[in-house]
Amino acid sequence: MNRIKPSHIFWLMLLVGIVIRLMIIFQPEGELLTRWGSDDLYYYSQIAGHVTAGDGFTFDGINPTNGFQPLFLFTLIPFGKWLLNDWYASWVIVSLIVTLLSVLTCFQLRKWAREMGWSDWLAVILPSVFILHPKILSVTFNGTEGALSFLMLVLVLRAFLWIRDQRNFWWTAIVFSLFVITRMEFSVLLFGLFVLAMLQKQSFKQWLLVSIGPVIVFVSWLLINYAYFGSIIPSSGQAKAIHAGWYDFPFWEGFKGAIGTVFYAESGLSWMVLVATLLGVYTIYNRKDRNLWRLLLFLGTVGTILISISIITLHGFRDWYLVPYFLFMVIVISHGMDWFSNKRNIIIPSLSLLLIAIWSEAQLNPRKFEGQEVINVCEEVREFAPKGTFIGVFNAGLPGACLGDRFNVINLDGVVNNRVLPYLENATMDQYAEDQTLILLMDNKASLEFFQNRGMKTKPFTDFREASQSWRLDIVLTKFSMIMSN
Repeated sequence: MNRIKPSHIFWLMLLVGIVIRLMIIFQPEGELLTRWGSDDLYYYSQIAGHVTAGDGFTFDGINPTNGFQPLFLFTLIPFGKWLLNDWYASWVIVSLIVTLLSVLTCFQLRKWAREMGWSDWLAVILPSVFILHPKILSVTFNGTEGALSFLMLVLVLRAFLWIRDQRNFWWTAIVFSLFVITRMEFSVLLFGLFVLAMLQKQSFKQWLLVSIGPVIVFVSWLLINYAYFGSIIPSSGQAKAIHAGWYDFPFWEGFKGAIGTVFYAESGLSWMVLVATLLGVYTIYNRKDRNLWRLLLFLGTVGTILISISIITLHGFRDWYLVPYFLFMVIVISHGMDWFSNKRNIIIPSLSLLLIAIWSEAQLNPRKFEGQEVINVCEEVREFAPKGTFIGVFNAGLPGACLGDRFNVINLDGVVNNRVLPYLENATMDQYAEDQTLILLMDNKASLEFFQNRGMKTKPFTDFREASQSWRLDIVLTKFSMIMSN
């Protein structure tokens, strides 16, 4: 056992993490989208595909959109010609990309831990917990910017050390600039780092110079949005803000839900994560490491600000909004594991037992995604709907990827459709259905009922899939619906 080096454990855990991801990615097609993936994954893949095809920033090839996080979309555009209108290729390619981003994050976590002055063993435990935590895997496998956010956040924390040590000036400026287009609200995090740097009496002049890059990138992206779309706010943000105005949402309930999500194994509370976190808190308290306490205070404060903004403005959150909290949790757990395994010959068994226990809890409460049901419905649409039919869908990502080669799938909730936003705001969705010549309305029952109160009030709805309790097709009885009855 004494011959085992930290590097051996690092490569072993990294290999296991990669193998698990490859096993998930290349499951049989009939089992793929029952647990992993998300509708948002296909928003990104379809937009990237249309950009490559020369259609510009659009989900459906018709309506423009700025409802995406820029940097993640840019990473997909080189693969766009394989993504467009192909749900399976989209799943494989996007999942391989987020796997690569997660692997890169592991290497950056190891380097960052060493730069923080932590032990070689802690520099191994940290990326191991990250790559093998089932909830983090689930967050990244949603196919959105989550994996990229983890990577960029760790790079920014490394860059904070570079500027403190007065080195890698240009690399710091580049990292900060890319960070603001990973998620636009991450600008708050950069400002928090600036405040922390001033409290540590770092060079104000150097921070001022480094900030030129991200300020230029941030302002440029806002101006591009305003010039082409008439608003500096992405359509996804505008749509969610409109939706939020339709119902009451208790702030503290949402905040508790966000914090609780960080302690999930996958879709249920993990007692092992809670115990490991408490062990980590005890360890960190005893170590009296001021830099570590400042780091955790920073991540906790900025994470709280970001999620509070989301809950107040959007009345909700997504798992990938919580990246600072997840990193906070991984750091704390890793310190606890490092203390618990201070006899180095028990690192492998103790770390393995922790991860096996968390994965076991995850199997008790697996995440559910009804993607396979959506695909089945789309296959039935192909059998009866005339080519070129305009189909309205609120959760349009996966249906767009399945049907976009034959039909016009229009997003109705406004997330990736700038033109529908005024109709949503004015509750005139029937008018939009007529303007767009929508023949079919397709979505899950909950969404149909939710949006029916925003002007989509045409009755009666005709169920196409009565056996399905989730996804169904409804005929929109406008003057164009007679096409379907012939």
